Amino acid sequence: AIHSHGGCRGNQNSANSGSLLKNSIGILRQFGIPFVDRSSRPDIFKKITFTQHTDCPVFKTKADLKKNTASDCKTTCMNALKCVGFTFSSPDCIVVYEAHQGQTQACPGSAAFYERVYGAPVAPPGPPGTVIPGPSGPPGLAGPPGPPGTAVKPAPPGPPGPPGPPR
Repeated sequence: AIHSHGGCRGNQNSANSGSLLKNSIGILRQFGIPFVDRSSRPDIFKKITFTQHTDCPVFKTKADLKKNTASDCKTTCMNALKCVGFTFSSPDCIVVYEAHQGQTQACPGSAAFYERVYGAPVAPPGPPGTVIPGPSGPPGLAGPPGPPGTAVKPAPPGPPGPPGPPR
């Protein structure tokens, strides 16, 4: 479904609403709006795996943490938007956010380095989909008006208005 809003407001019931994707595919294609139909491709997320190395990269940005298990250390790296990998030797966890390219060093405490690797999403069964760009769409709708503002510096008075009706 394509959701347009949801939740509750005050004492009103306002359930999630929207439309089924199949009812919107034509318009999405007409305006070249990309979409994924999860009924034909249910797994749209990239797989993250870790590759073990005997040497560590030369760390540029890292966090030295205390974690109980390698799994806790791995989870910290997984949840980071930017993580190159991690090394763990109980209880020391080093999460590496940036590393110098092409340079390696021995890992602290003879621990292994686990490099975070982004895999491709699992290919859907059947022929691959093709995205054909469409024409540019119309400009979007204007948003709601903002709150009333307060003048920092009042405007000068305007010109006088037209004369009123005769009496």
